Amino acid sequence: MLDENEVKNQEVKENVEETNKENVEEEKKEIIAEEMVEEEPSSIVDVNEELHERINLSDENTFFNLVNTRQKKFMDYFNKTKKMSTIFMLICLAVIILVFFLARGSGAFIYICLGFVLVYFVLITLYSKKTKSKLNEDSNKVIEEYFINLDSYVTSNKAFSDVKFNQTKKLEENTFKDLKICKDIIQVTARDYIEGKLLSYNFVAGDNCVKTREKKENGSTQDYIVFLGKLFVLDAKLVNDEQRAIIYLKGKGSNGPTDIDDLTLQEEVLSEKYVVYSNFDVNTILNDEIKLVLEQFEVNDYLVDMFITINNSKLAFGFSYNDGIMVVPLTNPVGKNDIKEYKKDVELMVEIVEHLKKED
Repeated sequence: MLDENEVKNQEVKENVEETNKENVEEEKKEIIAEEMVEEEPSSIVDVNEELHERINLSDENTFFNLVNTRQKKFMDYFNKTKKMSTIFMLICLAVIILVFFLARGSGAFIYICLGFVLVYFVLITLYSKKTKSKLNEDSNKVIEEYFINLDSYVTSNKAFSDVKFNQTKKLEENTFKDLKICKDIIQVTARDYIEGKLLSYNFVAGDNCVKTREKKENGSTQDYIVFLGKLFVLDAKLVNDEQRAIIYLKGKGSNGPTDIDDLTLQEEVLSEKYVVYSNFDVNTILNDEIKLVLEQFEVNDYLVDMFITINNSKLAFGFSYNDGIMVVPLTNPVGKNDIKEYKKDVELMVEIVEHLKKED
């Protein structure tokens, strides 16, 4: 048996460990968020927002082979460039050192050495500029092809149609804000715009990173990333004008929806892993079939949390994911289990929409 002090020490230790984990996760989110912020135009090879057609890519092995082959090719070139830069630098340094020893007896040796140093810096600058431009071009191609392959694979279900996308185009900022999930939103960044039809519903989708600003007890403010993931918004009128609901799959350490002043917590609608807020009886929307599908969603190493919102004109699904899904695989192969989770969640979303369509 632990005495009272040992129990307290253990509780403090667990709290510190949990806080450290949350800090690490917040840092990861910040890094991904920075990647999603708009780049300088000069660093982007193709900034046009022409939408790409979906390609036939329903087989997961084909998807993983395509992505990993392209990523490996890029990394091979990247590593070769680094190696060549190192060799070039060592050769130039060796020449400079050789000239230094050969010319040190001459009164002009200082000028000769300075000349070689100047030539070295000019050559290394030109080489670096050329390789950087080529790496930027190649990395943009890898990113573009990755999202074309990913979006085609994830929307390969026959329920999707007329799907088009472009990773440089972004969801409108109000797409997330108008769902009324969180208060005090200060920033919404986006990438990878997708549009099309899911059954007969028009939809838009894409990556979103959402920040809020909260006031602390001491009067200072703190910014938090409250959503980092994939957002799907369908044009679907499922309820009356004033009705709305939020269904939230609770995540580890997540606070959940905050824009709920006009909603009521609904008890015993779903299992304890969910919280449901609404201003009407959501059982009129969530039949037994839909509830069974909802219970298949699980917070795990890949899915951080999830929300579904229903209002008078929109049905939205928001999936928060870890960095294995949200980071573009430039330097590391794509994680199979991460993408499988994303694909599974989209398939479950399709099932829910199918059941709602029957009720519509």
